[in-house]
Amino acid sequence: MKIETRLDQNYRTIIPTKYVEEYKLEEGDIVQWNENEKGELTITFKKSNLFS
Repeated sequence: MKIETRLDQNYRTIIPTKYVEEYKLEEGDIVQWNENEKGELTITFKKSNLFS
């Protein structure tokens, strides 16, 4: 599946609703961008630890 988003003038983009719902994302959660040695990009979502 391919989903496209567009960068705004401040280089921000929207996380597609499909992933917000699937991963139960909330304000403050962390998005990690990881690039391997082949230049392939993976995106990982982490729940924030506001109370730790």
